[in-house]
Amino acid sequence: MTYLLLVLQLLPVVIHAVMAIQAALPATGQGATRKALVMSSIQAAASAGGKTDDEMTAALSALVDQVVGVLHATGVFTKSTPAPAVKA
Repeated sequence: MTYLLLVLQLLPVVIHAVMAIQAALPATGQGATRKALVMSSIQAAASAGGKTDDEMTAALSALVDQVVGVLHATGVFTKSTPAPAVKA
């Protein structure tokens, strides 16, 4: 029950984090990078509050995936331009 309450409390934070990072990194093909940034940001904040462990990390990862899926399904997020090629 503790995890459920914590996940529900973090839902607005996750939504805002996902949307902010999507706006900052809109190029197609950046999903893994965006998710890693969302996860590390939320984990850093949770660690500061002493509220992180493997089960919580897995729950947050699933929550991020669900939020992104809903935002794509509802058209809030759309496919954008591909990421620029990295020049050597």
